[in-house]
Amino acid sequence: TPVLQNAIDGKTRRKVYVASKKRVVPNCGRLNRVVQVRAGVAERLGKASHAAHQLERNVCATPEECKAFLDRAAARLKPIRDADLAALLAKKREEKPNAKKVHPWDMAYYGRQIRKEKGIDEEALKPHFPSSEVVPAAIRALGEDLFGFVVKGPLEDAALWHEDCELYAVEADGKPVGYVALDLRSRDGKFGHQMVVPLRPALPGGAPNVCAVLGNLGDSAGLLRFREVETLLHELGHVFHALAGSPKPSILGWAWPMVPWPGGVEMDFLEVPSMLTQQFVYAPEMLAKIARPHSETGAPLPRETIDALAANRHLLAGAGTARYLAMCRYDLAMHELSEDDATRLDMPTLWPPICLDVAGVEEPEDTHFASTWYHMAIGYDAGYYSYLWSEVCAVDAYAKFADRLDAKEGARLRDIILEPGAAASGQAMIEAFLGRPVSD
Repeated sequence: TPVLQNAIDGKTRRKVYVASKKRVVPNCGRLNRVVQVRAGVAERLGKASHAAHQLERNVCATPEECKAFLDRAAARLKPIRDADLAALLAKKREEKPNAKKVHPWDMAYYGRQIRKEKGIDEEALKPHFPSSEVVPAAIRALGEDLFGFVVKGPLEDAALWHEDCELYAVEADGKPVGYVALDLRSRDGKFGHQMVVPLRPALPGGAPNVCAVLGNLGDSAGLLRFREVETLLHELGHVFHALAGSPKPSILGWAWPMVPWPGGVEMDFLEVPSMLTQQFVYAPEMLAKIARPHSETGAPLPRETIDALAANRHLLAGAGTARYLAMCRYDLAMHELSEDDATRLDMPTLWPPICLDVAGVEEPEDTHFASTWYHMAIGYDAGYYSYLWSEVCAVDAYAKFADRLDAKEGARLRDIILEPGAAASGQAMIEAFLGRPVSD
């Protein structure tokens, strides 16, 4: 948040951080109950645990395989995590010479200072990314230049649920492939994150695919932070995955657990196209298409800034990824519990020791971030690891593009991975695209 990034007073940052992690106290009891019910259902189905039941339909098919993957990632990441925490502590000691450790509420504040020293200042970049121009440029760069579709829109005659929404049509060979409604601006009462929601699958003999992007991107002036541009490209990767599929039974189409029809891509393959398309945010060719002259000075986005963004794409990623890995282990720890243990234990108490061990930072007492961790209620239970699993596949595949909007490789990705949907296994599709097994 802006306070955690900019507030000089550490006590203020701590107060805001703790308040953010103590919201919606009743949800702690609801989380406990949800985990209990899941464990009980799994036992009645004869499964070893809820995690075992969930994972058996994924590429990573067992809790043991999943934990081994996370352990390998954590072991490789630990020296990078420790180096990041040391860099953050050194920066903190410039203000607080006697500081002994970095707290969770310090990360964004000192991280922003380190990024600024590297020539990366997200606030300074915002005037180059007006959403009204970036969004149509981004959807065409991916849809047309990379994947070979024809993108039309925003359509003027669209009747949607809010005046902020826009509708785009995606065509191939002169015929509609699907439609995507973009609802990207924040407003009161709206879902507070970003996601793509399939609204209708393409069925044989029926109408084409339809999906919607729900987002909360941009400030009051409609300017995007660089990370929000990355998020936009991520969500558009989901869009073209959702729309590219030819008509087929819905069980073989693009979907995920929040969708009210059966089927869908394996949970740990769902994010592969979106994780791949978000990589283009660092590509000079993509930035040349979507970045705009500074809204006040008219100056172009400096080449040295583009180079700095690309060179530092993994800056402080060790600390951030370590926290993500801790959340993955927390997810599995909850969902491997027996019904008896899930009834006896309080789920928020499982988090602090996992966070300290894996992320290397100590959470303040009596906080419970999971009370607002909505992933546990929308289908990512025993599946939060899938972001990293998908990212490993995506980064491996992205190497074929070499930061270029390569239409030939884009067509291969469309044919081999996007269009089949769930008609082939994720592992078979990624290996067919790479021509070899995935390298982690």
